[in-house]
Amino acid sequence: MSYPFPEILESAFVDGTRVKQYEYELRFSLLEMGKIKIPSGYVIACDPIVMYGRDEFTQKFPIGQFPVQLSIVKINNANERVAYSRIKFSDNDVVRWEFALCPGQDALPINGGKSYCFSVDAGLAVFIDKEAKDVFNKKEHSEWEKVFIDKRLDNQQLYREYYMHEFDGFNMAAFETGVGDGCYSTYIGYDAQGLPCRLLADFAFVNWLEEK
Repeated sequence: MSYPFPEILESAFVDGTRVKQYEYELRFSLLEMGKIKIPSGYVIACDPIVMYGRDEFTQKFPIGQFPVQLSIVKINNANERVAYSRIKFSDNDVVRWEFALCPGQDALPINGGKSYCFSVDAGLAVFIDKEAKDVFNKKEHSEWEKVFIDKRLDNQQLYREYYMHEFDGFNMAAFETGVGDGCYSTYIGYDAQGLPCRLLADFAFVNWLEEK
């Protein structure tokens, strides 16, 4: 099957996909996390440390419950990491990718040399709906520690840490960010009708800009 540029943003979620990156062989597989609840249609992707003040993306997404999927990369048949995370809003094919934009950001070509990204200092990121974030932000700080420190320690899986956290009728998806800290871009995949069918965070394992 053919995918739009950059192909890896879709093929990395197909079991057995292999990529040669410099001296490394990368092998990808799909991991299903569960379904995230999107009641408002507005989504945040960020390091949980800054979730309190993080803006949602300006694009409105479908409302409902949707699969959160991780692309797990095995490096030289050894270490495993989270290479990409995504919310899959539909099974429709992606025909183009664009940057997911926050308020005040202008559209940029994804291969134009400039980019937008969210900073990670905790080696962890989340997808969360705006309404869910507003509810979680009202909780005591001890709840934050319970979710992002205590629960994290209980779920360590050799750099493949991930979990869904349920609260007050809402939830969020938390997952490791590749090799840890960095600044990671988030993309929206659009279908042939111009509707968003993917929201994807790229943890920079494949330098796909070299394809162009």
